[in-house]
Amino acid sequence: PEPIIAKNFFENIRISKPRYIRDQLLIIKEAIKDQTTDTIEKGLNFCIKNKLYSAADFKDAVKHYAKEQTRIVNDSNIEIKALSLTSMEKIKTKPQVRDILEYADIIKSNM
Repeated sequence: PEPIIAKNFFENIRISKPRYIRDQLLIIKEAIKDQTTDTIEKGLNFCIKNKLYSAADFKDAVKHYAKEQTRIVNDSNIEIKALSLTSMEKIKTKPQVRDILEYADIIKSNM
């Protein structure tokens, strides 16, 4: 991440939560563990843009962007199978259509 943006974020946390700075930094440290630089940067930029200066908000933002990244990776691994001649024949199949009177008879017999 951009050092200036990160510094700005940390300074705002220190100003808004001076008594809890240690706890805030520990939460941030845990939030970035095993995350990509891109995910961390997106989370940081989101917090700065929306003036969210807490470790909990940062953690939530990072978690959101990590899920988004996972979804993109999973979507790219989906195998798309082309239709075969057999499946084309199945598409042409029409379901059996029954007369409505058959259903009416069933209802009448159960009354």
